[in-house]
Amino acid sequence: MKVDLFGLSKQDLLDLKQDVITQIFLRDQEDKKTALDAAEKIAAKYGYSLDELVQIYSGNSSDSRSRNQKPKSKAEPKYRCLHDPKQTWSGRGRKPAWFEAALTQGSKPEDMLIVPLPANPTQEDTEQ
Repeated sequence: MKVDLFGLSKQDLLDLKQDVITQIFLRDQEDKKTALDAAEKIAAKYGYSLDELVQIYSGNSSDSRSRNQKPKSKAEPKYRCLHDPKQTWSGRGRKPAWFEAALTQGSKPEDMLIVPLPANPTQEDTEQ
C-alpha cells in the first residue's frame, strides 16, 4: 500500500501521523492480548494459572526463592567526618577516603563516632 505523501498538506500529514500512532498502539495491544492468551493456555496445559507462575518468579509468593531473605534496610551512620559533618559512614563496607585520611592524620575511630542522643532526656541529664 502506497500513499502519495507529497500531495498532502502539512495538517493532513499530521492527522495521518496521529492515525498511524493510534493504529500502532491498538495493534500492539491486540498482540499483547494474543500473547497473554497463548501464555495462559500453555500454563493451563501444565496445571497452573499464569498469575500463579508470575507470582512465583517475581518474588511475590511464599514459594519464592527469596522468602527467607529479609529486605535490606539502609544502615544508620556510625561515623561522621570531623571536617564535613554531612559526610557519614555506617561502618560497613569500604572505608571512605575522609575516614582513611583522618586515621592517617592521627584521629581514632572513636573520635568520629556519632553519639546518639538519649530518647527522653530527663531534667537531671540536661542540668549536668
